[in-house]
Amino acid sequence: MAPALIAWLFGAAAVSPTPAVLLTLAAFPVAGWLLPNLVGRALLKRRTNMIEIALPDALELLVVCVEAGLSLEDAITRAAAELRSSRPEMAEELDHMSADLRILPSWDQALQNLAARIDLPSIHSVVTTLGQTMRYSTPLVQALRVAAADLRNESLI
Repeated sequence: MAPALIAWLFGAAAVSPTPAVLLTLAAFPVAGWLLPNLVGRALLKRRTNMIEIALPDALELLVVCVEAGLSLEDAITRAAAELRSSRPEMAEELDHMSADLRILPSWDQALQNLAARIDLPSIHSVVTTLGQTMRYSTPLVQALRVAAADLRNESLI
């Protein structure tokens, strides 16, 4: 459909270059230049919103997994598997973080990568909390539970 429309416009412009036809022809490159950026931003915003909505659920699931005796790495992998059907965006980010934890030499780098991929204040807060928990060996379950409760309270406001 679009190629036929473009061919018709070029044919019309060659026969009688009216201002309307020329303006329409000029709009195609502008739309081709701007539209991908606009669509990309809209998709990114939607994905970021979905992750922000899913973050408290993911943290609570991590609390349950860690309380059940899993290490944080295993808990992240398990939470990603559990969230895959209900919160696929969050599951994908947890899978990414799990891969980073396996590959990168430090926890801090994996957490910083998560914060860099998702530019949300709530993610930065969780990353800071987890980083301090790992650095100072404070109780992980308590930190995750507090972070999840804080996020739930923020979402109610």
